Amino acid sequence: MRNIAVIAALLIGLSAAVAADEFEEKALRIIELDNTTQPSIDMMDEMIRSLQPMMINQMYQDFTDQGKAVKRETVVKLVNEWRELVIVEFSEKMTPLLVKEYRKHFSVEEMDQMIQIMETPAYQTFSSRTPEIMKSAGDAGERLGQELGQKIMLDLLEKYPDLR
Repeated sequence: MRNIAVIAALLIGLSAAVAADEFEEKALRIIELDNTTQPSIDMMDEMIRSLQPMMINQMYQDFTDQGKAVKRETVVKLVNEWRELVIVEFSEKMTPLLVKEYRKHFSVEEMDQMIQIMETPAYQTFSSRTPEIMKSAGDAGERLGQELGQKIMLDLLEKYPDLR
């Protein structure tokens, strides 16, 4: 009787491990088909690049305030190397993070259905164009936000003549 319980426990554990591997395999296929990670990596890199000049200036100022004889070029190299390492590590950790999130929300059967849809030519066209669409829409949204922000502030300043 005890041997049967041990064998049953081993089989249950083994089938759970196989199911976990099956799920991860399907999640990785979805990530590949959906081109999920690269746009996120590109967005992170772009965000860091936009902050780099401010980071360099602030770090250079902080080092000189501390009395350190540092060259600006050294701070530029430091920040560039930091950005590269952050992007590499972000890239490596993004896929396991997505697999974990998919595991929370989808069954293996649902993953199979999504893969069937995602392997179609129409979906592949959609997926390949999505990063460009999101970039363009993001740029347009940023411009719209700036325009609205400026317009609304000018309108509000009309209410407060002492601030003009």
